[in-house]
Amino acid sequence: MEIHLTDFEKDALQEAGNIGMSHAANSLSEMINKKVEIAVPELSLVPLTEIKGIGDQTGRIVGLTLPVEGDVFGDILITFSKEGAWSLVKMLTGQDQIENQNFSEMDISALKETGNILGTHFSNSLTDLLELTLRPSLPSVIEGTVGEIIENITKRWKNKAQYSLIFNTRFSTVNEDVSGNFFLLSDSESLELIMNALKKQLGM
Repeated sequence: MEIHLTDFEKDALQEAGNIGMSHAANSLSEMINKKVEIAVPELSLVPLTEIKGIGDQTGRIVGLTLPVEGDVFGDILITFSKEGAWSLVKMLTGQDQIENQNFSEMDISALKETGNILGTHFSNSLTDLLELTLRPSLPSVIEGTVGEIIENITKRWKNKAQYSLIFNTRFSTVNEDVSGNFFLLSDSESLELIMNALKKQLGM
């Protein structure tokens, strides 16, 4: 199954992503009592076989994974470089220096809460656009390459994914600027359902 996004479809999905991230930014701002901005400057639909070319895959990265249930079956995956994850932790906790190579329980809790906020608001925004139900579960923090993490996620799926929606994401406060990738991974049947629902809502 070969799938392509028209510019109209891409704009609609990106707008939904931006709306969800705007709500997420407001929630994070309230949580840390500091203004947080989240932007989605770019959206792409990429075959899984090409994802290894995204970002720096030579080292290990940090991923926040949230299984999705409802009308759509799949997972949300939010990835950061290790350095970016530390910067995000610093942004959220106010730590001036990060000395340890391993995340503390407080660091992991902050990352999980971020994943929960992002996943919930993103799913709600897509639900409003597509009129499909997406219910993200509680997040987990995992390290590895993008390929390793995606393989770990999709091995439990009955219908293997061929594509992923990727929202390039940028977090910023006054003193910090962190970039990451936001993946919506769904099995082949769910991706077809998403595309059909999108075409219906856009009158295509």
